[in-house]
Amino acid sequence: MTTSTNEQIILAALNVSGAKPVYPTKKRSQNPDPDVRAQEQALFDQQFNALVADFEAADTAYDQAVKANARDIKVMLSDRSAVNTQLAQLDKALGDGSDGKIFVGTIVGVAKETSSKRGLVTVHTGTERENRDLPAGQEQVRTDRTDNPDGQAIARLAQRLVGHRVVLYVELEAIRGGSTKVRVVRHLEDKGIDPNYDAATRTVNASS
Repeated sequence: MTTSTNEQIILAALNVSGAKPVYPTKKRSQNPDPDVRAQEQALFDQQFNALVADFEAADTAYDQAVKANARDIKVMLSDRSAVNTQLAQLDKALGDGSDGKIFVGTIVGVAKETSSKRGLVTVHTGTERENRDLPAGQEQVRTDRTDNPDGQAIARLAQRLVGHRVVLYVELEAIRGGSTKVRVVRHLEDKGIDPNYDAATRTVNASS
């Protein structure tokens, strides 16, 4: 990465780290009585020393937070980061090629596929294509493996969105050396509850 990129990373790290601690101001007693002024000043000095100690600890913590945030940001920007990997997967779903597709439907069920450990998301899209073991108009996509946090997060999101219309961003992921492709949902966009969804039968009325 270039120096310019590093400068931008530092600025971003400073932004997320919050306000930098400010060195405390030392009070001066203004009491006209010399004895009282001396007592007040001794108290002020004691309070100031405590504030300085707090400042030094906070300033060190702030410095470490900036460095940690900068490291996190730089790693996120690298080609091998988990964030970049997810964005590359989403790029395929968003692309115009044969590696992905975007479609709208109502999630009617989510189950765990034992053989692959993926979430199996059933969606009513109104498709006219026949799908084995599924009612008319339904099709399925998979999440990433649910034994990793990313796949588990998407599966849980899909579960919360059962009965909702959603936009699905799907990557056609190559498996088995590229001989097979599976439809893997990389992102779900909630469009609200589908009024035609029947929770009892987990279907969508034909009027939809």
